[in-house]
Amino acid sequence: MNIREIAVTVLDEVINNRAYSNIVLDKALSNDKISQVDKNFITKLVHGVLQNYYLLDYKISKLNENKIKRKVHLILLISIYQLDYMSKIPEYAVINEAINLAKNYVDNYASKFVNAILRKKERQVDKMTMN
Repeated sequence: MNIREIAVTVLDEVINNRAYSNIVLDKALSNDKISQVDKNFITKLVHGVLQNYYLLDYKISKLNENKIKRKVHLILLISIYQLDYMSKIPEYAVINEAINLAKNYVDNYASKFVNAILRKKERQVDKMTMN
């Protein structure tokens, strides 16, 4: 399982099923096959999205006014969090991983939608830095 998919699965349980983040996260990270670096990344991603949930959700609403599938929304949450708060990860890598995750986790249409939303966000940031 992809590390971002693990983060999405944990966030789905916490946000949509009102599970306790520490319990769900501990269970997800109990797999010995996940490296410590990946465990740290997943933890940072989950905690970061939960701490900034309302701001991230607001940013998504500004990029798209239509209703979004639950899993696609979660993918956008982790992607926008990475773009805004995890500067060590290149933008193209975040977007590429989000597209692949959407394609594998949801469907082909979702991957195109995620691509469009994240590219739109990227263009808006570029416009702001040019002014």
